[in-house]
Amino acid sequence: MGTIQDWVLGTESNREHIFWLNGLAGIGKSTIATTIARWARKEKNILGGSFFFSRDVAELSSPTLVFPTLAFQ
Repeated sequence: MGTIQDWVLGTESNREHIFWLNGLAGIGKSTIATTIARWARKEKNILGGSFFFSRDVAELSSPTLVFPTLAFQ
């Protein structure tokens, strides 16, 4: 998790704007992403909103809900 936290807090002008977290199904990508989002929002106060997709939950599987959700948050 330290690598992602370093990326989040990084200030280098040439750093990547997207951190691509990938891997096989079931290895914990969603858990890591949720943990980082919670850390950035609660401990660092640097996250305005978040949205996670889920195939199993109808409300979280539609891309049309991303922007309304972020605007609400």
